[in-house]
Amino acid sequence: MPLITLQNVDFSVGGPLLLEKAELSSEPGERIALIGRNGAGKSTLLKLLSGDHKPDDGEVRVQQGVRVTRLEQEVPHGAAGSVFDVVADGLGELGQWLAEFHHLSHAEVFDGEALGNVQAKIDAANGWGLDQRVSETLTKLDLDGDAEFGRLSGGMKRRVLLARALVSSPDVLLLDEPTNHLDLEMREALAEALATFEGAIVMVSHERHLIGLVCDTYWRVADGVVEPFDGDLDAYAAWLRTRPQAQGTKARMEQVEEPVVVKTAPVAQVVQKKPVNPHKLAAAEAKVAELEGALAELDRQLADPANYADATRMAVIGRDREPAAAQLETAEAAWMELLES
Repeated sequence: MPLITLQNVDFSVGGPLLLEKAELSSEPGERIALIGRNGAGKSTLLKLLSGDHKPDDGEVRVQQGVRVTRLEQEVPHGAAGSVFDVVADGLGELGQWLAEFHHLSHAEVFDGEALGNVQAKIDAANGWGLDQRVSETLTKLDLDGDAEFGRLSGGMKRRVLLARALVSSPDVLLLDEPTNHLDLEMREALAEALATFEGAIVMVSHERHLIGLVCDTYWRVADGVVEPFDGDLDAYAAWLRTRPQAQGTKARMEQVEEPVVVKTAPVAQVVQKKPVNPHKLAAAEAKVAELEGALAELDRQLADPANYADATRMAVIGRDREPAAAQLETAEAAWMELLES
């Protein structure tokens, strides 16, 4: 039985429909990547799934008892306290007791009565296993539970919020650009954490590597429609490259001739997209190939036993790999954006 189902969902933000008669269902354990150009409605779809947005028409059904958690693109305001406090907050009231126990057990002035009271609450709720879950998640994501959340960098805050989402152990985890502000090492840790996550995932990400490691199902969001795509990201890129240009031109002309009618206005003005410059597209693809080759060469050198004895050389290669991977990620995102336009 599906955990979440979208049925004939329409949604707009004061203009043309971002989603029209959208259909989507998330099954237990399914790993869905939402693919499509920027502005197509992928983040909006996540907010509909989480209940943060309500559809203009149609229905979003969540199976009774199913827990849904969404990790936003940006760090929300209001989270405060220690890192342990913020992460444990994902467990609700029990998390608050665990945070209180953590503070009391680390306090300079020992309060045995208060510590005993909160310990009794945790005992009654069989909550010590969840305390261990918080501690293990902090360790996995290399977080200091005693650090003040408000003093952390944007990347560290995102890491803490990811830990909170994982600790809550939802049935469905919604991720909107989860690698934002994360360095290469933490992106690898994120991929590992998501690979061992037992629930369903619906994710929006520009990082092909992460999607390839985590997701097994692809849904394309375009022109208000949500539809399954049969294939992986390489197949999607190949499909985009082989789309007849005439078909795209015809579709755009049909849009102009028959404007979309929306609920907030009698007629929606449709903006005709400019065709992609083929030279620009070829240059973007060549840049990706060049950077892929450079990164592959660095990986080859890191894996070469002949370099193991030279610690300085290995450190230099490792240092060079992170910016090379970041450049490739940026180039791939730009290339995919051109393909999808």
